[in-house]
This record gives sequence, C-alpha cells and structure tokens, in this order.
Amino acid sequence: MTALKLTSAILFLIPCIAFSEVVKHDSAWGESCDGAEDSYGIILINNLETSVDYRVCLEHITGSWTCFVSSDILSGELGTTEWAHSICDATGNSQWWWRDAGDYSVSFSNPELNISKEAQI
Repeated sequence: MTALKLTSAILFLIPCIAFSEVVKHDSAWGESCDGAEDSYGIILINNLETSVDYRVCLEHITGSWTCFVSSDILSGELGTTEWAHSICDATGNSQWWWRDAGDYSVSFSNPELNISKEAQI
C-alpha cells in the first residue's frame, strides 16, 4: 500500500516538473539557409505561469555563437514560429536563459563553448 501511494505521488509530480520552465518545443536541421543540411533551428515554449524574456544561443561549427532574444513571451506561447532562431554551419548545440518579462535588472548569461543546454537536462 505504501509503495502504491509513493508511486502515485511521483506520477502526479512529474507534470509539475516538466512544465515549469522554458523548454525546447521543436528543432530541425535543413530548414534555413536555403535548405543547407548543416543549418539548425530551434523553437522554445514558455511553460511558466508568467511572461518571460529569453535568450537562445546556437553554436556554429567554428565554435562561435549566434544569439537571439525574444521578449514578453506569454505563458504557453512559442517564442517564435517558423525557424527565426536558426543559423547556418551549425553544430546543433544550444543554450538558453530566461527572466521575468521586462526585468532588466537580470542579465542573460553568455554561452560556454561546447556545452549544450540539452545535454545539461
């Protein structure tokens, strides 16, 4: 009986954890740069209960990063549609950070070389 209660409690907690941040909604290779196979794009979704600003950075094969900022993204909203956050000559590594919408007292971080946000999750 105790094991059943514990299992039920864990199952009910999972959605709370899974929907408590800004996460990758979709990603794709070859959707930008005139269909170049090494182009990579990402779409994030705000799963927080409040509006956010976020910064997403994508790594080039040279090790440099291109970053994009989206502001005032509502709860449940995609940060962009299509593949606006995309680069050519990509590695597929990405990192992102968010803050409460309009809270300019919080600065976004800068990407660290060869560390993927996806790999950290």
